[in-house]
Amino acid sequence: MRPGVAKIIIDNEMLLPDELVDVQTLIAPDKKAIKDAIERGETVPGAHIEIGERSLQVR
Repeated sequence: MRPGVAKIIIDNEMLLPDELVDVQTLIAPDKKAIKDAIERGETVPGAHIEIGERSLQVR
């Protein structure tokens, strides 16, 4: 039997020094707002609407 592996437990991220924390910026498009703008006739650089393939719906 081998001894357990040491692992780091973060008790409070807010108390960690800045030099020991990675800061990540998340950029996520607001697809609903983009769709609404395009449907109002606005040009949205970098986005467009496509119609998906037809599908069969069985009720």
